[in-house]
Amino acid sequence: LKDMDVNVCPYCNRIYTVTLTKNGHKSRPQFDHYMSKSKYPYFAVSLLNLIPCCGLCNQAKSDKEDQILYPYFEEMGTDVLFRTKAENGLTYLTGCPSAQDEFSISLEAKEGTAQELREKVKNSDEVFHLTELYNEHKDYVLYLYRKRYMFSDEYLQMICDTFPEMAGRFDELKGLLYLMDLEKEQWGRRPLAKLTHDIDLQITEERNNP
Repeated sequence: LKDMDVNVCPYCNRIYTVTLTKNGHKSRPQFDHYMSKSKYPYFAVSLLNLIPCCGLCNQAKSDKEDQILYPYFEEMGTDVLFRTKAENGLTYLTGCPSAQDEFSISLEAKEGTAQELREKVKNSDEVFHLTELYNEHKDYVLYLYRKRYMFSDEYLQMICDTFPEMAGRFDELKGLLYLMDLEKEQWGRRPLAKLTHDIDLQITEERNNP
């Protein structure tokens, strides 16, 4: 597991999957058999069939045969995005902490996304209860909105222009603002990284197309 260097559950991107060793004792995440060992015993110890994941996802999947995303070769990427949807108010756009009931969070596929990917994301959503679980993170989404409400693109760009050596690129500065690397290649390093990227993208789109 250490050699695989998987920091966060690839099924939900919500929970760390680190291994600890101390005084001869080990604590590690669980391994899901992508193809269940009860039906495919020959794959029981195949590395390509073992997915390091959190206990919640492993329990939720169990021996289900649904065609879900295979983390080693498949991903939602930027074709399927987390999105907020206004339900009964717009105060949440400012990041108001008391506005959790004003919006919901859902997974939406971009127009033109391959049907096979749509189906696998839909199945993954249902098997791992992703929509329900991510709607438990509304407080974090409000935190993202509040950060961008307080620190506008113009303000961040001014910092980049004034302190280029310290601030770095604009996207890097936004990552520092969220304490999160927004680049896709780093989503597996921190919990909720994809959610952070997707909501930041939505905020930018909303500001550019009011």
